[in-house]
Amino acid sequence: MVFCNNCGKSVSGTEDGGRIWCGVCGKVLVYDIYSEEPTFFKDGAGQSKLSGNFVRGFQSEVSASRERLIENARYELRSLRNGLDMGENEEITDIALRFYTMALERNFTKGA
Repeated sequence: MVFCNNCGKSVSGTEDGGRIWCGVCGKVLVYDIYSEEPTFFKDGAGQSKLSGNFVRGFQSEVSASRERLIENARYELRSLRNGLDMGENEEITDIALRFYTMALERNFTKGA
């Protein structure tokens, strides 16, 4: 599953020609997919060396995006709690955040 930050849905990204795109809104989520297999070459001394660079996976980007979304929700819920003069009880925020996370997992939230 891939989280699309355009439509706000978790979708099973569709792969086509080295790209992964959202099946709901069509946004391209990942442009180039690299092989995870290492490639080696021989240097001037005949030593085998690892070729290329390490590439961060798109899944880590998705989970980082989701973490930012949840942290932003926590901040907004705290602001709402404070605006309603409900005190500094963090348990209220935690309960509301659990409901928000459940709604997020079930795609009940609208994307930005």
